[in-house]
Amino acid sequence: MKITKELLERYELGQCTEQEATAVSLWLDSTSLSLDGDDEQEADIAEDIIEDLLIEQEMWQHISAYMQESAAKSNIPERSENSNAVKLAKNNDPTVKFAALIAIAASLLIILGMGWWFYPTTASKEHLFNASNSDKAVMLWKEDSFEFTLSKNSSASINLQSGNMAISGDVLFSPKKDIKLYDKHNNTSLDFRQGEVYFISTDPDTSELVVYSKSQLEYLPPILRKHIRKQFHLT
Repeated sequence: MKITKELLERYELGQCTEQEATAVSLWLDSTSLSLDGDDEQEADIAEDIIEDLLIEQEMWQHISAYMQESAAKSNIPERSENSNAVKLAKNNDPTVKFAALIAIAASLLIILGMGWWFYPTTASKEHLFNASNSDKAVMLWKEDSFEFTLSKNSSASINLQSGNMAISGDVLFSPKKDIKLYDKHNNTSLDFRQGEVYFISTDPDTSELVVYSKSQLEYLPPILRKHIRKQFHLT
């Protein structure tokens, strides 16, 4: 098959038949690229066409490389996604996780410490009764399980958890339920009955608590009995 200028142009445009295309490919692979007719003008034309083909091939190589680079860039996450990725990486960092756990543990210890400090303080207030009277003739204190009537310059305290009781001066004690208390200074037990009224004082010589029920006041010396009745307005 003759290789002519027209055939090479049609080959360049992709308009050759399969047979023509094969012939041109064999011609291009040969060491001699002279056209049929073998005149110098045709040879120059053939060289120009081959050069155009090489330029076109190189151009498509550049285009292909550019398209591959663009495709690679399109797969790179956007800045925000990169930021999230960095954040995620930081979150997965064992050092960051350990520091976070230390911070949480420290916060819990502080909360628990405050709780343990607050609870005993509150509990001690709830289970400790304190009353005093320094200026009035008598003062009445009412609680859920008992009542105290304090004469002037007297005081009373009860630890409801331990049951320890301390009295200064003269007081009347009226329990609303049966209760056992202890002389704080002498470690002696005292049983009190619901509905009864008790006169409680402190022996100046021994510091022991002296306890009389209202019915037992009748057995006291008249002068003392009269003093107690007047002191607490008893009939």
